[in-house]
Amino acid sequence: MTLWVAGREIRRVPLDFDWPIGITWPGTYPVTPESIKWKGSKDNYWEMYHKYKIDSKEVQPPKGKGFQLWETVDEGSPITPVFKSKDELAEFCEKKRVSLFGDAIATKEEWLQFFAGKRVGNIIP
Repeated sequence: MTLWVAGREIRRVPLDFDWPIGITWPGTYPVTPESIKWKGSKDNYWEMYHKYKIDSKEVQPPKGKGFQLWETVDEGSPITPVFKSKDELAEFCEKKRVSLFGDAIATKEEWLQFFAGKRVGNIIP
């Protein structure tokens, strides 16, 4: 059996963390609005850039009490809103059919299993 690494991880961020879903977090290297396909205005991008104190050094997203699913295939970007619990996040992932890997989707119970670091089918965290 071939095992696949999911390229997904839970990050603990503030409950009011407002980095846009699907937009690469630029803290791993300097980027421009064009290089990450920013959907808002350039002024808005630079406001967010300065709000989170991102510059040429590596900056991780701020830590907090919220749970958010990120894709980690490239530099990383949030793929869900922020939730108060893993349970709420798993429920959202099931309901919205969030990809676990490629076209693989999971039930709430499978998401919770994945969040606990356990394999789901042939997909490993």
